[in-house]
Amino acid sequence: MAAAVALFAVSCVDEYDDSAVWDKIREMDSRLEYLEDVCKEMNTNISALQTIVEALQKNDYVTGIVPIQKGGEVIGYTISFAKSDSITIYTNNGGEGVGYTPQIGVKQDTDGKYYWTIDGEWLLDENGNKVKAVGEDGKDGQNGQDGKPGADGKPGQDGEDGKDGQPGAPGQDGEDGKDGQDGQDGEDGVTPELKIENGMWYVSYDDGATWTELGKATGEDGQNGQDGKPGEDGEDGVGAIVDVTWDENNVYFTLYDGTVITLPLGDGAGVEEPEVEIEKITVADFLAAADTAKTYELTGEITRVANTTYGNFDLTDETGTIYVYGLLTPEGEAKTQWAAAGLKLGDKITIQGVYSTYNESPQIQNAIYVSHEEGEPEPGPEVTAGIYTSDEAFVCTVDNSDAAAYGLGATVIGEESVTGFKLGTSKMSGVFTSAAVGVEGDKTLSFYAVAWKGASATLYVRVNGVDAGSFELAANNGATSTAPYTALTFAETDKYSVELTGLTAASVIEFSTSANFAKETSSAPRAIVCGVKLTDAEAGGDEPAAKLPYGYRAGSEEVVWSKALSELSLTAANANHIAATGKYLIVAAAGEAPVVLDALTGEYVQTLDLGEMAGANAAITADSEGNIVVSSFAEATGFRIGRMKDINDTLEVFITRDSQEYGKDLSVVGDVYGDARLTLMYSPWSSGTTGHLLYAISGGVADDGYWSKIAAGEITDKIDNNNGDVIYRDMGEGAPYFMSGYSSNCFVWAEAGTAQAVQVTTNSNCGAVCLDVTEFNGAKYLMTACDTYFTWSLADAGIYFADVTTIENFKAGVVYFSTGALEWNAASMGGGTDCALSVSEDGVYMYAYVLHPGGKVGCIRVDCLDK
Repeated sequence: MAAAVALFAVSCVDEYDDSAVWDKIREMDSRLEYLEDVCKEMNTNISALQTIVEALQKNDYVTGIVPIQKGGEVIGYTISFAKSDSITIYTNNGGEGVGYTPQIGVKQDTDGKYYWTIDGEWLLDENGNKVKAVGEDGKDGQNGQDGKPGADGKPGQDGEDGKDGQPGAPGQDGEDGKDGQDGQDGEDGVTPELKIENGMWYVSYDDGATWTELGKATGEDGQNGQDGKPGEDGEDGVGAIVDVTWDENNVYFTLYDGTVITLPLGDGAGVEEPEVEIEKITVADFLAAADTAKTYELTGEITRVANTTYGNFDLTDETGTIYVYGLLTPEGEAKTQWAAAGLKLGDKITIQGVYSTYNESPQIQNAIYVSHEEGEPEPGPEVTAGIYTSDEAFVCTVDNSDAAAYGLGATVIGEESVTGFKLGTSKMSGVFTSAAVGVEGDKTLSFYAVAWKGASATLYVRVNGVDAGSFELAANNGATSTAPYTALTFAETDKYSVELTGLTAASVIEFSTSANFAKETSSAPRAIVCGVKLTDAEAGGDEPAAKLPYGYRAGSEEVVWSKALSELSLTAANANHIAATGKYLIVAAAGEAPVVLDALTGEYVQTLDLGEMAGANAAITADSEGNIVVSSFAEATGFRIGRMKDINDTLEVFITRDSQEYGKDLSVVGDVYGDARLTLMYSPWSSGTTGHLLYAISGGVADDGYWSKIAAGEITDKIDNNNGDVIYRDMGEGAPYFMSGYSSNCFVWAEAGTAQAVQVTTNSNCGAVCLDVTEFNGAKYLMTACDTYFTWSLADAGIYFADVTTIENFKAGVVYFSTGALEWNAASMGGGTDCALSVSEDGVYMYAYVLHPGGKVGCIRVDCLDK
């Protein structure tokens, strides 16, 4: 092993792969927008239907019909009447792709009145009464009683002859008759109103004062990890009125249930016929026009297939490429045309559509199928062709977003076409399943593979469902953006191989960036695999990379990632503990929720819920099985130790002690749910007392703890007990343990309370206050990292390794790796540095993690390959 190694930092910049990650989001967003449009148009149609019924009762008639067009397609009509207000009707508001759409209509009851219906049943109010579609005229008031006649006047007395008698006085007028009572007002008609809220349909028939839930507006989602099935298509034209037709005498309004309401078409009524002009255009001109209102016709080759359910694909002609999201039938109806026409990669297709964008990328959404010609199938690659050319069974020609596996397109390295596949997106792992391999017997599987720019990935391989191996892939700056990957290059170290036995012609081989071989949420697990071949060993097949017989390979040190603590959602200066558990690295700060990072990329994953220990001044580590162990320090009642099986488990406190002298640093070997040794350094500043508290755990149950004191002498002078760490090498009987501490600048090998050997780590007045140990390729390694307690700089900041397989190996010396250039050191940090070790599942890589408070956290990787 080299005494000093130059390290380098890599960029953590990453880019999204739009063609892969956005397909499902497009579908969800488009469906939501579609539902909102359906709801608006349905409410418009409901109001229009009410006007039509009123016009029918008033003997009104139609005076004009004007088509409404969008993108050259008739989507409805404006209808005018002689007496009533004009209305707008949409006839394209079908329920395609949604889980449920309420069907609103009207029906004439036996009393001759029209009432609202929903889904074919009467719409009832809160009292169970049918809801009228239109109001009734008020009843006439009752006639008043006639007044009584006045009394006749009395006759005058007879006058003398010759003179007329004077007329008698008029009789008095009779009393006026009483006014009749006012007639009762007719009941107003009600206009139902629909809305979508939280994915549910609601109806109101009191102007929005109250709402009644009707049903789910979208299809049910699947369980975690699986996409939900699309909702069943609704009936075409749901929304009260589904069609408007006319002849020379009448206009016919067809409702969803087949009911037809007929109104007269007035003499001389204006009826406009739509004029639809479809211009044929190239892809380049279509993109340049960017016309979101006009329908164009395009013809080109299907050069990439993203989804075969709805028909999502790239259409390419001699001028460019446009993404098509959804292919409708020639009638412009459901997105079922892809399967109906039997379309495939390489076919020449003619479509009609309108320019739109999604995530700032141009596309045609819901294109109308016109025709297609079958393309000539491309011959599969020859088995022996090219370094980067894959056997035909391992070439991805059709993107499979359901498995997050994608083709490489026209990727070229040098002058050679690269064939294979890309796995995963920025948020999902991916799976590629080969076709039947078509060969039998024992073969060598070889391939080139790299991880995404600024990231890393583990590639898993299995045959017929049986694990065949896993491979840690290096990041590649050319693996970014979308296919083709024009800047992609491969090094010889990017070539991998594995021996497969007992293949049959029907065998299939799977590649995945998930150990579960599933599309599942993960952080930056992308990989590019190409040049996949199955060959006979005697025919020149590559032998799998061999491991060294012992230990790691000197010179294999590589910085995997480095991240500033200021980027994490915790107080950087308080961060002082890390734990490496499986594929995660956990960073803890006193009194805050620990942050979980992807161990291979440094990307944020989530925070850790410490349950009843939340908010404690917590130290954190992991045992040999990846279980999480947490210790609280300097609590009023002493300290507690809890455990969790994974980052989503509920913390269980299993050790408590009424002492504040332990808990600041802890280490574990073994399995805390089985057999383990858990150690805590003695904390008070008390010169001459150097030791630790040991808990022996058997069957998951801890004993009462045992105080182990180092014998006096030179070792007491070497280990300051105030700040330090202690850890056992393994669970073996009589296994040694190791100690380090502030200003001691050394590792101490101890057995049964007696120091056996000392190794110097650094000559500065620093604090090597953290330890971890692991087994890798037959060797057992001890690690520490240093920081300063004071304001002067630490010239030899770094990490130190010692081979502790035997005491002779330990006495041979330590290996130093500088971290100064990475800014992993920080001055005046008071002993808050921590370190952790882990090993890849295939045993090829060992990862060393370092945290310096106020500075950075990062990862160095070494391998054991015989190169």
